[in-house]
Amino acid sequence: MKKTLFLASILGLLVNTQANNSTKIVDSKIKDVTVYRQQAKVSNEATVSLNAGTTEIVFKDISTQMNPNSIQVAVKGDITLLAARYETNYLNKNEMPPRIKIVYDSLELLSDKVAWNNQLLKLYTDEESILEANKSLSNEKINFTAADVKALADMYRARKLELHEKAFSIAKQQKSMNETIQNLQAQLTEWNAKNNQSSGQIILSVSTNASLSGAIKCTYIVNNAGWIPIYDLRSEGWGKPIDLIYKANIYQNTGYSWEDINLTICTGNPTLNNNKPILNPVYINFVNYEITQSRTKSLDYKSYGLTAGQMNAPTYGYADKLEEKDFEAAKPLEGITTENMLNEEFKLKQVQTIESDGKYHLVNMNSYSLPATYEYQTIPKLDQAAFLLAKVSDYGKYNLIPGDANIFLEGSYIGQSVINPFTMGDTMILSLGRDEGITVKRTKLLEFCKTKWIDTKKSETFAYEITIKNNKSSEITIDVLDQIPISKTDDIKVEIEEMSGAIYIEELGKLNWKLTIPASTTKKVKLIYTLKYPKDKSVIETSY
Repeated sequence: MKKTLFLASILGLLVNTQANNSTKIVDSKIKDVTVYRQQAKVSNEATVSLNAGTTEIVFKDISTQMNPNSIQVAVKGDITLLAARYETNYLNKNEMPPRIKIVYDSLELLSDKVAWNNQLLKLYTDEESILEANKSLSNEKINFTAADVKALADMYRARKLELHEKAFSIAKQQKSMNETIQNLQAQLTEWNAKNNQSSGQIILSVSTNASLSGAIKCTYIVNNAGWIPIYDLRSEGWGKPIDLIYKANIYQNTGYSWEDINLTICTGNPTLNNNKPILNPVYINFVNYEITQSRTKSLDYKSYGLTAGQMNAPTYGYADKLEEKDFEAAKPLEGITTENMLNEEFKLKQVQTIESDGKYHLVNMNSYSLPATYEYQTIPKLDQAAFLLAKVSDYGKYNLIPGDANIFLEGSYIGQSVINPFTMGDTMILSLGRDEGITVKRTKLLEFCKTKWIDTKKSETFAYEITIKNNKSSEITIDVLDQIPISKTDDIKVEIEEMSGAIYIEELGKLNWKLTIPASTTKKVKLIYTLKYPKDKSVIETSY
């Protein structure tokens, strides 16, 4: 009781002090959020009524995940910003979302009920112990008749039965309530809910020449938020364009849900180092070896940390005088994309709600119809299957970033692939999956494989046959790729005996057959090559 009164007096003192200093605590609302690859930019807006002179304005319920150095302030009206700073308020706890508050209240009620049932169980147990201690009829001064014994036994049995029934009923209740408590706690864990979190607040010092009504917007960067790209690639078949749906998986765990906000998704990343690298000279000299006696020498390091005064210094933002039309909430266009000097922004048409639960929330950003050319490709040495590829040229104008892609072909989900535009050259090649209508086999031709020794040399011949069968009802064109090893020494010679008209890229050891195969037709190609090297040596294929 004393602690409660003491805390109340402190709060009252704080309120009185704030009132004497012309402090206004305002309720602000998150209106706009720009989500970066990591972090997010949040804008809180509030309307204010100010008297002439200097006023301290407190934006309460600000995420403790904010970066105090990122505060920016914009005003509407004849308001001058004098200072801005951020503080953590340990007395004013973060207000829980309604659904989480319901769960916490339910947990509290159930916990109280469980505690009370435990007290009842103890009471019944104690009463049963008393009965057990007094069930003996032996007494030198009292003579018990048979009727007395029967009456006492009936009473003992009835009361014991009653106590056991009550204990059994309470045990069933306890089991049910404990299961419910576990489910509620699991749900809170699923929502990543935290009770009694401290909240932040932005404190502004402003000045006006006359009494007025205006508006203030505070913008700041928060951690524990971001997004990752994900794509849907849809094709209706050969010769049709690729429909690319660009999506964002947004997450945030800032402590406050973003409800009905204007959402912008940006490809930028404020966490990256923005300082350009400096190429310093590198010198080379001879290495001098000398033997020296080992000794220990202490080193003095200069500290460049902040002083106590610097650490507690207020952080100042900047204020923009905005015209009335500039401060009004803009009406975003559907699918509008803005490209600035460093990144790209996607402004969504409809307002969005992103819960503060750390989970992914999927939103569509944009969609494109990509003109594509199709072809089949197989590398039977690695995988005896034919893959359908879609080639998209001039893809740079879409400003894609690396991410996973879900592939749908003719309405069916094929699987996942990866889009990485940074490593694709001038043409983006999308793998649309295996085509089971094409059979591929690569077999070793043992009759051509042989080993010979001539003088000091050894020669080994390798032979393979690749068979492609088109089981489809239409003609196909397919690229067939294979390879021969590349010699890294003059002592190893590689000679191609047969390659069935393949295009040979010598520096890569790559062979490419471009085959046109009519419906229900099979084509075969052969690859035969010979290795020659000293017979007292062994060779091995490597990737380096």
